[in-house]
Amino acid sequence: ALMRAIPGMTVIDVGDAVEVRQVCQAIVDLPGPAYVRLKRGEIPLIFDDDHVLSLDRADVLCHGDDVALFASGMMLAPALAAATVLGEHGVGVAVVNVAVIKPLDAQTVLRVSAAARVVLTAENHLACGGLGSAVAEVLAEAGLGRPLRRIGLPDTFARGAATASYLFGKYGLSTQPIVEAAWTMLGRPGPAPAAEVATAADGEYSPV
Repeated sequence: ALMRAIPGMTVIDVGDAVEVRQVCQAIVDLPGPAYVRLKRGEIPLIFDDDHVLSLDRADVLCHGDDVALFASGMMLAPALAAATVLGEHGVGVAVVNVAVIKPLDAQTVLRVSAAARVVLTAENHLACGGLGSAVAEVLAEAGLGRPLRRIGLPDTFARGAATASYLFGKYGLSTQPIVEAAWTMLGRPGPAPAAEVATAADGEYSPV
């Protein structure tokens, strides 16, 4: 949120170790400053080695016409897991990896949102000022009316913990809250399907 307010700043939130390895080369020739959020510890490895981090476009990783789910950084793995759970229960989810928060790929945001009934954003950040706010601004300025829910930290300072999974569960940044938000927004009957928290498999280590 702070970096978005600085003129000319490029704001990047990489999704996994593959994008971490590529980000320095990607930003070296930018004409202005860049702010990059990196990972530490074990997080899921999402992309193959042939994946290319783009600073110009957001990546649509899967398609669906019920929910447009925009995710960045460490929330990308839970977003993909939520899409799988929802898909098994008849909900089509388009998941978009938004590695660049500013300048936002407004064209992809509008195209994917227009094809869906509801819009969700998920970020490891305060719910205000980051990805969710950027998406909301694009939708509002284009006059595209879609219900929007932003999943992120509440207005509080997060505590520390020995494991990331504990903190993500405590602050509602795991797979289940995404599933529940989509289920509720679509007005589906009964309780939302249960989901497991996305975790890193053995050997999936981000070097930062």
